[in-house]
Amino acid sequence: MALQSSGAISIDDIRTELGVTTGSLNTLSNSVGFSTPHSMSEFYGYTSSVPNDLYWDFAEGQAVSFSGSAPTAPTDFSFSFWIRPEWANSDTNVLLFEINANNGNNSDRLMLIYDFGFNRLVLRNRSGTSNYHINWALNQNSAAGNISRWHSGSRGPVNSDGFAHIAGTMDPTQSLARNGLKLYWNGVAFGTTITESNSAPSSFSKTHMYINQAFNGNGDRDASYDNIAFWFNRLLTSSEVGTLYNGGTPITATDAGLSTGLNFQADMESGTFADLTGNWSSISSTGQSGSY
Repeated sequence: MALQSSGAISIDDIRTELGVTTGSLNTLSNSVGFSTPHSMSEFYGYTSSVPNDLYWDFAEGQAVSFSGSAPTAPTDFSFSFWIRPEWANSDTNVLLFEINANNGNNSDRLMLIYDFGFNRLVLRNRSGTSNYHINWALNQNSAAGNISRWHSGSRGPVNSDGFAHIAGTMDPTQSLARNGLKLYWNGVAFGTTITESNSAPSSFSKTHMYINQAFNGNGDRDASYDNIAFWFNRLLTSSEVGTLYNGGTPITATDAGLSTGLNFQADMESGTFADLTGNWSSISSTGQSGSY
């Protein structure tokens, strides 16, 4: 709840709002980006879950890649990000994200794909040549507005800035993908699946990450992203996904109180596409920041 817009504010009020224990107004003010003289009035109307006002805009042919580490063994996995498609109605598949072993072939990949030809979102764990995945057809799921194609002229349910919140989870202990994989659009779970593959996920190195790009440099598309987050050893609940959706106002995983198990987070507020958890280092980055 935001602090009052008028009247007396105490440091205790601010500490409660921010969820911290320091008694220093200087420390509190610095922690939320305010500058000297650190007056109490700076906090009138402040909320600790302020929306980010920047996002990352990729033109056609632009993307970002990282090197780092995530658990080798198949573990609970969750993801969350905001996206505004700018690709054309005639485009082909879009690799939204991929985490892999950087082995240069079509194996050992954890990814989310938009299959343009079949109008499906595909969440897939590919171990060697075996797949554990589900296909969700957008035209058969009300969460996506039952759209016939997903592109710049057909974005489905979005917020006022044209962004949709996409989140999902993978529980590798479930033998059936329909039980182990979940996908959400703006906090609403997809219900109808098309096809699935139930090969049990196995271990592989997860040393490279690609956003808006396939491991071989192909598949990069014109799109905007914000507040990307990946968790390992954590399954987000439907309630937590709803918190991340936040009624259509993008906030970070940290602002949502979901930093436990967070392996990667990029919110674009620094003006560079960087992982704030320190687990991943940028290999290459193109694109530019945009503002709401």
